Amino acid sequence: MLTVVVLGGSTFMGRELVRELSQILHTEMSTYVINRGNVYWSQEAPLPPASSSLHYLRVSDRNNEVAMATAFAEIPSPIDALVDFSGIHRRDVEVSVKTLLAKKGRMAPHFLYIYISTDSIYDAAMESSRTEEDTSSSSTSSTSSSDYLDCSSSDYGSNKKECDEYIQSFRTTFRHLILRLPDVIGPYDDTARFWSTLLWANSGVPMQLVASEACKVCSFVFSRDVVAFLLRSILRSAQECVPSAVFDMCCLESVPLVDFIKLVVSSSTNHNEKPIDVIVTPTAKELRFAKGCDYYPSVSFGFITCSCEALTPPYGFQPTPLRDAVSITSEFFAGARSRSEYLHAIRKLPAEVAYAVLIPPCVHVMSVNGRAGPFTRKEFVNAVMEGGKDDVVKVVVRDDVSEAGERTLFV
Repeated sequence: MLTVVVLGGSTFMGRELVRELSQILHTEMSTYVINRGNVYWSQEAPLPPASSSLHYLRVSDRNNEVAMATAFAEIPSPIDALVDFSGIHRRDVEVSVKTLLAKKGRMAPHFLYIYISTDSIYDAAMESSRTEEDTSSSSTSSTSSSDYLDCSSSDYGSNKKECDEYIQSFRTTFRHLILRLPDVIGPYDDTARFWSTLLWANSGVPMQLVASEACKVCSFVFSRDVVAFLLRSILRSAQECVPSAVFDMCCLESVPLVDFIKLVVSSSTNHNEKPIDVIVTPTAKELRFAKGCDYYPSVSFGFITCSCEALTPPYGFQPTPLRDAVSITSEFFAGARSRSEYLHAIRKLPAEVAYAVLIPPCVHVMSVNGRAGPFTRKEFVNAVMEGGKDDVVKVVVRDDVSEAGERTLFV
């Protein structure tokens, strides 16, 4: 019987991997999911319930050595594979590796550590190289590192790079697979990048992209392709010695950002509406689709090339075409109902776009949670966001078209 540990597993790719692992016969695999117990996507299909072959172990802080040791002590069999979705800082993986090595026999002879890394590490490498050049130069450069890196990716990439390198330093102790992923799209994406983009596409409000960003070639990977690869890797490791490797994994197509946005717009479910205009402009505007923390791409490095020659023969890796990946992801979010994640997506939008998403045309807001208007669009969006993530907001509106008068919406 295989024993698999998943660090994370509450949302996005980890959630879908746990679901796939839970469907394997209990006589063939036992899965242990270690995370903080946070609940995501509460209104969607729940995670599989605990069973004789699926176990949930709660650890509030994976940096706590005692807590991690206690959780691992509940796993009776040697661990065949560990999939690490939640390791962000070096300390995260240090504690995990230390816990694995603390007890003889905790790892099976063919143990495999699979780490989910990021192409943001290439941004970190660019920053490191730039810093070294600046240090060795006698002249002071007028170009800051922010010209090369997004604020969203530099710290994240540096931290993931340290994790990446730390795991590789144990190459003679255990085998590893490291997946360096670009922006991931797919169901249960809790970054809200895709959902907010789709909401904008359905809002009727034109989207503006700065020309220098619009033409930037970007890479994406479909979450379910990653999950399928992980599942094959785990099963393969039980049958043969999987060599340590680092892979860049992405869709075969790398496209300019504007083309990706147009794919999302074309996948919009508002078929009765005219698609929004995607405008490329030489200068920044108020309704700008801004890269980095909120939208795509999340890195400055640019596109990556898939390690297809290394991935296809042994793992059967066949990337989903980008258009199909966008369509499947759009379909999921079109039917998603989880309030917390929905508000996360709304918060990313400019106020005018958020208002258009929340309030139908020809409708005036009269009050929000008992607070009387009038409201500017920005004031209305701020009022909606004042509540907690799970609070239902009561909005009274007046419809100028129908004769219904005032009516109540619940956001």
